[in-house]
Amino acid sequence: MRYLRLIRRASQLHFNRGSSVEETSRAIRLGEFADWVEPERIIINVNCLFQEFRGELPKAKARL
Repeated sequence: MRYLRLIRRASQLHFNRGSSVEETSRAIRLGEFADWVEPERIIINVNCLFQEFRGELPKAKARL
């Protein structure tokens, strides 16, 4: 859950600044999660969050 909270907070901040998915994905520092397998997952996660922020996807029901 900490990973998801980190990605959501950082993505919202960058989205509000007008950053692209690519810029945001490169800018997010994963810290303790940097060594996880498949680091490209961040691009998928950020893209989904941007779609949610634009209203293209329903908001997540789970509280992070």
